[in-house]
Amino acid sequence: MKSTFLLIAFAGLFLSISSFANASIIVTNLVGNTTFTDPGANLLQGLTPTLNDPSKFGTNVNGNSDPLANVTNGVVGQSWADAGAGADSYFVKTGGIMTIALASAQSIDQINTYTSWNYDRIDQRYTLLTSSDGLDFTTLAIINEDHSDPDTAGQQLVELTNLGLRDVTHLRWDFSVPQPAGFAGYAEFAAFAVVSEPSTFALFGLGLAGLGWSRRKKAYTCHP
Repeated sequence: MKSTFLLIAFAGLFLSISSFANASIIVTNLVGNTTFTDPGANLLQGLTPTLNDPSKFGTNVNGNSDPLANVTNGVVGQSWADAGAGADSYFVKTGGIMTIALASAQSIDQINTYTSWNYDRIDQRYTLLTSSDGLDFTTLAIINEDHSDPDTAGQQLVELTNLGLRDVTHLRWDFSVPQPAGFAGYAEFAAFAVVSEPSTFALFGLGLAGLGWSRRKKAYTCHP
């Protein structure tokens, strides 16, 4: 009987922990003015990025770029439904590094990047890093994605899902890797909060309850 409850306990704990270890990368390539829909409220809405070198961003890269002042219509917080191919894109050149300080520490489950323009200027190349203090950054993902149709205008969406991040205060996109066209057109950077699944907490609670019952049973056995 005791072994059965221990098995249930550890199974519950393992399933609850492993549910946060299922991060995945989903890439969607579209042609023309097709639109995307964000899965929720963008935590980056209205936040102004810090740039390592302004000459590697915006109109300094290409005259068609949206200005940095319009970040809620371009690099962060822009509604993809308002953008078509080549519209509302903020251009980023090889060597650019962009850091966004969140309004407060956040739990993040998904991070999306959207590109929109034409040819290889919608290919995505960057390293994504996170920090809980703005000083020490940890690499979360290295993205190296080509659009499936390099000879047309379109969009590319890269989704990092099931991240289970906690206490994130800063996100950083490092574009040091050579960009195929020398630069890329990003229509939006977005992050979304963790949505806890009831089943996860039920499993976790089951695991803790099972361990607690087993310990009490052992105590009674050793001290009749």
